[in-house]
Order: sequence, then structure tokens, then C-alpha cells
Amino acid sequence: IREKIAFAKIDNTMNLAEKILRSGKKVAVFTGHIKSLSEIYRKLSLLTEEIYPGKNMKVARIFGGQDRKMRQSEIQEFKKKDSNYMAIVISIDAGGTGIDFPNILSDVIINDFDWSPSDDDQSLGRFYRINSLNEVNVTYMIAQNTIDRRFYDLLKQKKEIAERIQTLSDEEKNSIKSG
Repeated sequence: IREKIAFAKIDNTMNLAEKILRSGKKVAVFTGHIKSLSEIYRKLSLLTEEIYPGKNMKVARIFGGQDRKMRQSEIQEFKKKDSNYMAIVISIDAGGTGIDFPNILSDVIINDFDWSPSDDDQSLGRFYRINSLNEVNVTYMIAQNTIDRRFYDLLKQKKEIAERIQTLSDEEKNSIKSG
């Protein structure tokens, strides 16, 4: 069901990606499913051709099972300041750790998300680091009136709880430990 919902949200994701690309900025899109990753990649590739005709603008992608050399090449090319890569599509599982893109772009779209706060934070951490110079705008695509809304609300609740736990005073922590 979640994979079908992810696929159904692609048009909305593409509408936002188009606005970002037409403003001359790079964009990153996260997805959790290989079918949606392939379709987003295909549509972003067509879109970059339309927006930048004849300029050989490209779309990078990071996914599980990808050839290591190809993966490293796309990562390095996307990071270059004068790169012809205008977008990147990243599988949540494959892009969770070991990759960082601070100060590369300011817009990230989460087409579909993992409902684990740590996995979500890992994904977002690819683009926003302590040494980041600019804010990163993150947009979650939520399919209203579906289980997608419920999963997103659960993710938000979990993140709020984790944040509260991290900000407890020593007195509060001791109180909890003692029951």
C-alpha cells in the first residue's frame, strides 16, 4: 500500500521539483521504493532536458545494489559547484549513511518517508550539517486521507518525543530513573 501511495504522489513531487529547477536551483528527492525512484528519475531527466535544452544537465541517483564506482562518480559530480547535475534521487535505504552534501542545495523533497525518526534524520542529514551555511527547505509529500497521513503523524510524534528526551534536565532524568 505504501509503495502505491509513494507512486501516486510522484506528480505532486514533480510539480514542486519543477518550480525549484526553473528557479535555477538544484533539488534532491528521497523515496523508499525502487519503482518510485525509477519513475522520479525518469521524469526529472525529461524535465531537466526541457528546462535546460542542449545544456546536458543531468540527474544523479543513489540506490541499493548500484555499482560502487558509478555511485561514487555521481556523488562527486553532484557535489561539484559547476556540476551539470541539477537533481538527485536517493533511495532512503541506500542514502542513509556515508554520504553528505552540505551546502550543495537548499531544497529537499521527501516523496515518501521512513517512519523511523532516526532513518528520517539520517536522510535529512545528508544535506544539512552543523557546518551548513544555509537552511535547507524540506517538503514532505503527504497523501491526505490515506494511511500516509497517519504514518507522517506518527513520525512527527516520535520525533517530538525524541527531542523532549534529549532536552531533559539532569534532575528530570534522575527523576525518571528513580521511578
